[in-house]
Amino acid sequence: MIATRLDGSGVPVSVAGGKGSALDRLIGVDAPVPATGVVTTEAYRAFVSASDLGERLAALAADGTPSPDRFDDHAADVDRAFLEAPMPTDVEQAIIDLAAEIRGDGARLAVRSSATAEDQDTASFAGQYRSFLELVSDDEVLRAVRLVWSSLWHAAPMAYREHRGISHDAAMAVVVMRLIEPKTAGVLFTIDPGGEPDHLRIEFVHGLAEGLVSGTETPEAVVMERTAAPPLSDAPLAELVPLALSIEQSFGLLRTSNGPTTARRSTWSRPVPSPPRQTAPQTTTASTPPPANSTHTPRPGSARCCQASSLPCCGRSTVP
Repeated sequence: MIATRLDGSGVPVSVAGGKGSALDRLIGVDAPVPATGVVTTEAYRAFVSASDLGERLAALAADGTPSPDRFDDHAADVDRAFLEAPMPTDVEQAIIDLAAEIRGDGARLAVRSSATAEDQDTASFAGQYRSFLELVSDDEVLRAVRLVWSSLWHAAPMAYREHRGISHDAAMAVVVMRLIEPKTAGVLFTIDPGGEPDHLRIEFVHGLAEGLVSGTETPEAVVMERTAAPPLSDAPLAELVPLALSIEQSFGLLRTSNGPTTARRSTWSRPVPSPPRQTAPQTTTASTPPPANSTHTPRPGSARCCQASSLPCCGRSTVP
């Protein structure tokens, strides 16, 4: 299977990668997920084995992470190799067909990483791989898929795998999602990673969440008790909080549930890889009154922490 639309039937990590498999599980519990498909690990392996690229990657794995002064050159060399390698005809056509199915009546697409060593309970690989937004043409999608594949071999994820004792014998599936137009987008932690264990945290920005996950935009934040009912006047909270807690219960783990807020909700979930640290309560500084039992504050620099989020609308906005 080279590419397939996700339908909640239970696609394993070995086929769809960590993100793709989790999205499929969400679809299976009727969580609101946009039309989504996956270019499988079989496609990645077919692409790598179609030329001498496989031998070059084996040499990279044997050499290990390059020295810091080589990071940029290393990334450029890896990207060039993936962009220049021939793509098997059946793989290329399967990607084009999947993009057409997910695109539907002309929606733009997001192309996202989904490595087999990604979104694990103890290793998230947050911010290590590439994602691309606003994709329209087949050529843009095909180029984005190649560059997501190549990011598996960039220095940061290589170093992270070595630090975590994870083999370089990993593969990269690629999620292809319909991109929706959010009013706000962000991440909901069912347990506040920087606060009290009986509180949840929501961080969001207006429009696409690229600024939040890249660290260029400081999000607004809402912290509230897990057992507190959101105010009925706050429709997004009234929907998102019960949904996130339901996902947590379905998955049996503490989660970050992420996605845009629109008339059509969208959700993505991943495990929280480590327990929260205990810190002093945060001070409410918002200019508008916060919801009951909550604080509502901008948190400078917090967007960097939210690279752990896996938003359907995060990553780069264009294909380089």
